[in-house]
Amino acid sequence: VKALIVTGLGRKGEFNCERLRSAYSKGISAANSIRSRTVTMFAPEVLESATEQKELSFVSEVSLYDFSKFKSKKKENHIETLRIFAENPSPESVKLGVTIGKAMNLTRDLANMPASSGTPSHFQEVASALKNMKLTVIERDEIKKMGMGGIEAVSRGAHEPPKLLILEYMNGGESPPIMFVGKGITFDSGGISLKPKDNLFNLKFDKSGASAVLGAMKAISELEPKVNVVGLMPLTEN
Repeated sequence: VKALIVTGLGRKGEFNCERLRSAYSKGISAANSIRSRTVTMFAPEVLESATEQKELSFVSEVSLYDFSKFKSKKKENHIETLRIFAENPSPESVKLGVTIGKAMNLTRDLANMPASSGTPSHFQEVASALKNMKLTVIERDEIKKMGMGGIEAVSRGAHEPPKLLILEYMNGGESPPIMFVGKGITFDSGGISLKPKDNLFNLKFDKSGASAVLGAMKAISELEPKVNVVGLMPLTEN
């Protein structure tokens, strides 16, 4: 069954990338709900064409995300093919949007991991698989020698030893590096006796900073921009 899904974009003068993302994301979800296998998105051609294609490619990756790794009943994704119809096709823009979308989904996966699985060693495993990156792993003894008392103290009751992961991407000549730093406490147990029980499931998100850094470094490793970037992720169970 063929269907045409029409979604409003608001006033032309107020149209921007965020409104495009929201509108097309709802359209993709609607298409999935009626079990569409192939979806063609028509770019509105209001913004610069390459920008719209990048955004639509990004939306195609993130709209149907569902963290169901540990669920017996997984959310059904019926869409097999997503196409973009634009007046001036830009494969480079499509690649950019897809790459950023996949990196965001990696960030979501890492952040959503329960403390039993989203451990420092799991982050190290993911980081070690990135291409075009130099990975340095600083373990407990070196952490103590370097005087990093915060992460060392928090890790004393942990099952796994702490790690400081350093990812280096150097492709920008002599220019100073951009620094990304993100906290990776795999479960925020601090003050747990003071926290209402309804929000305890959110405590796994205390590793979201490190998850965002690793996701960003994933995108950089794939896109290979002419910059120098260093990502720091202090990780420990708590």
